[in-house]
Amino acid sequence: MIYNRKIEITLFLVLFLSFSYFYQGGGANQNARLGQMRAVVEKGQLHYRGIRVPTHDVVTRNGKVYPNKAPGISLSGVAPYFLISRLKGIIIELSSEDFYHLFSCYLITVLLVGLPCALGGVIFFRLLGLFHPAAIPRLICTLALFLGTPAFAYSTVLYGHMVSSVLTMVGFYLLYKYLILGPDSPRAGWYIFLAGLASGWAVVTEYPTALIVTVLALYCFIHAIFRNGIRSFRFGYFILGLIIPAGVMMGYNYLVFDNPLYVAYFDKTAAPHKAYQQGGVLGLNIHARQFLKALYQTSFGPFRGFFHLSPFLILIAPGIFYFARKKGKRALLITLWILVSAYFFINSIYPYWYGGKALGARHAMEILPYLVLLAFFFIVRFPRLSAVLAAVSIFFMLTAVSVRPEEYAAHPFRDLYFYAFFNGDLSLNHETTFQTNAVISSSYNAFNLGEVAGMKGQLSLIPLYLIWLIGGVFMFNYSRKEDNNRVTGPAGGTSPGLQKVLIGLLIAVLIVGVLNLLYQLQLKSYLEEMSGAGEFRVSSAQAPPSRVQARTSPGHRIQIWEVTKPYSAGEVLKVKVQHADSGKEGGFYIVAYGDKNNDGKPDIELGKSPFLTARSAGDWSYWTVSAPEGRIFVGDTWNEGARVFFDRKGWSGKDFSSTMYYSTSGAPILSTGPRSTNMAVEVVEEEEVSE
Repeated sequence: MIYNRKIEITLFLVLFLSFSYFYQGGGANQNARLGQMRAVVEKGQLHYRGIRVPTHDVVTRNGKVYPNKAPGISLSGVAPYFLISRLKGIIIELSSEDFYHLFSCYLITVLLVGLPCALGGVIFFRLLGLFHPAAIPRLICTLALFLGTPAFAYSTVLYGHMVSSVLTMVGFYLLYKYLILGPDSPRAGWYIFLAGLASGWAVVTEYPTALIVTVLALYCFIHAIFRNGIRSFRFGYFILGLIIPAGVMMGYNYLVFDNPLYVAYFDKTAAPHKAYQQGGVLGLNIHARQFLKALYQTSFGPFRGFFHLSPFLILIAPGIFYFARKKGKRALLITLWILVSAYFFINSIYPYWYGGKALGARHAMEILPYLVLLAFFFIVRFPRLSAVLAAVSIFFMLTAVSVRPEEYAAHPFRDLYFYAFFNGDLSLNHETTFQTNAVISSSYNAFNLGEVAGMKGQLSLIPLYLIWLIGGVFMFNYSRKEDNNRVTGPAGGTSPGLQKVLIGLLIAVLIVGVLNLLYQLQLKSYLEEMSGAGEFRVSSAQAPPSRVQARTSPGHRIQIWEVTKPYSAGEVLKVKVQHADSGKEGGFYIVAYGDKNNDGKPDIELGKSPFLTARSAGDWSYWTVSAPEGRIFVGDTWNEGARVFFDRKGWSGKDFSSTMYYSTSGAPILSTGPRSTNMAVEVVEEEEVSE
């Protein structure tokens, strides 16, 4: 038992340091919640009046603007935001108001999301212990869930998905332990009350988790009656716990909508998505083609597929077989399978199934712990194979989290994450929260703590690698001792197999560092040719005609045009841009912007390619982006001194508008025209993307 406690403490520290290591910057979702916290603290109001909040995730009632989110995260953040705001004067005096907003938003994210999710890792580890005592399989499962699935990304951003998921885990753990396994515990009633409190707040944080809470609570209460008799039926304690968060939610809805039972999700003005505003509640509709597309893309597809993003989750298939063989667990297996299937079904008939800029099926994120639970008994049987798949998945998620998890790229790993990660292009999100600067720079928005310490590129991840290495040594050593004590008695030391694994991890860290140094020594082009990293180059046979001949270093640094070529939301747009010079002198990023407030102008960045270079002047590069609802603007941005194709005449075709949006720094809010460059756009099928 003493080793179990040490495992939990080390696990918490590793997860907490991992989640707090990254700050992903601003965005519509997180800004909506931060804006309401700030409004309550600074203005004593729930609406945004008097505060600039850069978000389109809003709903307007009685002339007042509110976030269109469940209020759990916003209300939880009021107290910590108030305490941080007491330091505002000191921070501004020492630095600047921009730094204060950056610091406060980072700290709020860590406290409201990173900390609960790290504790959630401990809860999940304990939950698995109710089904099997072996420590190593439980540790593999927990690390795979929180570092090897999109749960990692959503533990670093101010969204409600992972917090609500953790709260459902807390409720399920307490119900299963004190209602089914230990109903005679002297404090069982108190823990069942806490289960109701956690489950209720999960719903206040993300409304869809009501399905998870209802299904798992019904299972626990029904199973408890069959197992322990009617005397164990303590439904009242659970309901009493639910009353408190239910009262908070009803009170909030009454203050905002004048109706305690009305939530923002029911308001068709709460989202600018056409499909959402049509049909029934939330725009839910069953269209066979859309349903099959969404089901594929959220499961195995490259765009949002859980199994594509996290290969570890494929263990669910054999895991169900081993789960079914466990005596007394078939009812739980059926319950979990029904729950997972229902969640995927509802997400697939939701018109906004892709979740905007996201990593994975964002609206199904709360179901991830129960997907991993389905695989658990296979992991118990085959821990080494499971550990390999977990390590691969953790690497995949590290590339996404360290680059930019919120993404519209149709093939995020192929078209952005791997290329940017090995290129050292990290922390790419340029959206702000309340900062007033207009600089497109990760120094003001997204960052990791290594970059704060002055390290660049992959070198900035070395401290995180060391945290994982040291924490992994301790956790697996404690786990082995715990398992040996449970089976054969005390044992010490680290197994030879584990030593080899740890040495391999250390070598991998050193290789990453050497590669980064080689990049810094101007050998990037050579390595690119050896590795085939120039996969975004357009072949000569596929190159569009070059109509603009003028090559220049213009005064602006970003230029985009509206795509007028017909397309539909969710289709893949392949954008091709020509290089005016070879190497970094002709290098650029292809960017895509959207129109969040429907005023016909670009105002939100949808995505950005890795830095693209050419072997020779005149070569073309491409990048793909998934089309959003409404307008999309595409173009390029470059480093100071680079040359681009640019002409003061309009387009010869009808694929782009003649108006160019541009800026010298910051978002492209200025416009002029007619202007053009050498660029082309295609609407392509998934299999046609590669050149």
